[in-house]
Amino acid sequence: MNELVKASQAAMPMVADTCEKDPEENTERLLSLLRNSGCSVVIKHKLIFPSDPKTGDPTGWRDVVKGAEVALTSEANVERSLRTIEASLAPAAPPNIGVWLTELSHITARRAEDADSATLTMAAYIKRLIQYPGDIVRQTLQEWSGKWFPTWGELKEILDARTAPRIAIRDAVHAVNPSKKMPPAFEDMDTESKINWLRFEARIARRSDPERANELEMEAETLEQEA
Repeated sequence: MNELVKASQAAMPMVADTCEKDPEENTERLLSLLRNSGCSVVIKHKLIFPSDPKTGDPTGWRDVVKGAEVALTSEANVERSLRTIEASLAPAAPPNIGVWLTELSHITARRAEDADSATLTMAAYIKRLIQYPGDIVRQTLQEWSGKWFPTWGELKEILDARTAPRIAIRDAVHAVNPSKKMPPAFEDMDTESKINWLRFEARIARRSDPERANELEMEAETLEQEA
C-alpha cells in the first residue's frame, strides 16, 4: 500500500466550512454551542516564565492552558456536548493537508530529497497532522513564516498550544459526564461482581469511548490487586 494512503487513514474529517474559519472563532463558537446544551465551560489559564535550559536566563513569559471548569444546568445534554466537542477536534481531510504541505514546501527552503524520500516525508507529516483539529493545522501551515520548512518538533509545539483549550474543554466535560458515574447498586456488589461489571462496561465503551474503557479496565485491575 502506498505510504500516502496509509497516512490518510484518519477519522471523519472536519466540516469544510469550519476548517476554513479562524480557529479562535471556532473555539468561541464551540463554547457558545456548549452553553446552548446546558454546559458552561470556562478555560483556565496560567502565566509561566520559562528559562533557557543552558543559561538559566528567563526567556519571557507564556500563557498556558491549565484545564477548564464546567457548570451544568438541570437540563444539560452532556452527550450532545461531547459530540460537539469531538467535531471541533476532527482532522482536516488528508488530501487537503497534503496540498498545504506542498504549498509550504514551495515557499520555504528544505534539504534535497529524492521522490521516494519526499513521499515518505509527506506521509509522516500527514500521519501526525491528522491527530490535530483541521482548522488549527490549516492556519499553522499557512501562516508559517520561517525560512526553512518546519521540523515536526516546531509544528508540534505550536499545534499542542493551539489545541490545548479544546482538549481542556473535552476533558472537563468528560469528567462531569453523568453516564460515567457508577450505578447505585455498584457499592453493594462484592469485589468479584464489581470487577466483572467494570470489565463488561469496558467492552461496551471500547466501541465509542476508548478513554472511558481504559478507565474502567484500570479500576478493575486496581480492585484485583487489592483483593
